[in-house]
Amino acid sequence: MLAVFAVLIVLVFLGAGLPVRLIGNGLEGFGNHERRVASRAFFHVVTYYGETFLEYDDYTGPSLVLGWHVESVKKCPPLPGGRKPEADSYRAYAGASARIGAYSLFGIPRGEIDVDCDGRRRWESYF
Repeated sequence: MLAVFAVLIVLVFLGAGLPVRLIGNGLEGFGNHERRVASRAFFHVVTYYGETFLEYDDYTGPSLVLGWHVESVKKCPPLPGGRKPEADSYRAYAGASARIGAYSLFGIPRGEIDVDCDGRRRWESYF
């Protein structure tokens, strides 16, 4: 019985550590400018929700998320009439929309969050 318990503990630790270690945050897959934009979108999501649901005091995002991974970024179109974005807006800060994947135990995809050019976050759950 003790051996089964020890195996279960090891599986839980491996399942919780895999998304963070193997999946990473996805920023390394972008070029210089895109990486800067992707890191700003990633920072926006992590600041709002928290890194993982294991942060019991600071995490406010979807349940069972152990890792975030930037899937894609897309430059924001210019504002109508050639207007400039407000200086303290998300559009001025990041300048792009992003799709960020969320991963659960053992790296199982949990869902995706879309951050639009205005900084609004839309969560799409897989389960």
